[in-house]
Amino acid sequence: MTGARLLVFDLETYRTRDPAVIARIADEAVEKRPPGNVSKHMKAEWDTEEERDRRVAKAIADTSLDVTLAEPILCAWRTWETSDPEDDLPMMMGGEDHLAWKPEDERKNLERLFLVWSELTTQDTIWVGFNIDGYDLPILLNRARLHGVRPPEHFPQFARGRWRGRTFDLMQRVPAKTRFISMDRALEMYGIEQAEVLWDGTPIDGSRVGEIYEVGTQKAVVALENYCTGDVIGNMKLYLAMTFGDTWGTYDRGMGEQMRAILDATALTVAEKAMALYSLVSSAGVSS
Repeated sequence: MTGARLLVFDLETYRTRDPAVIARIADEAVEKRPPGNVSKHMKAEWDTEEERDRRVAKAIADTSLDVTLAEPILCAWRTWETSDPEDDLPMMMGGEDHLAWKPEDERKNLERLFLVWSELTTQDTIWVGFNIDGYDLPILLNRARLHGVRPPEHFPQFARGRWRGRTFDLMQRVPAKTRFISMDRALEMYGIEQAEVLWDGTPIDGSRVGEIYEVGTQKAVVALENYCTGDVIGNMKLYLAMTFGDTWGTYDRGMGEQMRAILDATALTVAEKAMALYSLVSSAGVSS
């Protein structure tokens, strides 16, 4: 099978369920002292049982956002194997396109996920997602190391604080005042409509994943699968908008001709050619 040009994916996570970690976090939350600038009322309430319980619950819930502690519960993906800019959305190349799991199945399902991705990806595959450099990829790699599950051969490598490989982090490609921008805001900026997935009559967003997962019913799992898959489709549309249909600002688009022009330029020294080539691959996001 020919490898995918694009692997577009999204990960949903839950808080840590490690008893030792929970106990440590709870102790830290209880012992935490109030900042000096809080109100007198808050200081007075700080050591009440209700306030301590609230702090502990929040600290534990917040581990779902910590790439060193969060536990993956669902991953969805789509692949695109053609570079034809006329294609509107990616088509699956076959096989599973989402995977949900229980905590006791994490190792087994990481193995299943990585097996599918091993068959779909090559060294030329571009890994696409929203905040994948700062969230999805770190969590997958940390959990894989915890369980001793080797990632796919072409899974991006992490070294010296950076991902090395063909990652296209959509959040990092949005010019904005702040480095952190929500996916909803990015979709709005580029005029892309995102289908809503409802739970109990209201739209699901990232803040509700934990509560819905805790319901534990098949209906809840399906709702989360639909939500996660919807984000993947939104990510694909964002990628196509940002790259003008996969034709600009991405990996290897038009680089061959530009490289040849630089190498053939008789007016440039060897050092100048090297700098020009480095600038070219950096602007395309290829350099590590």
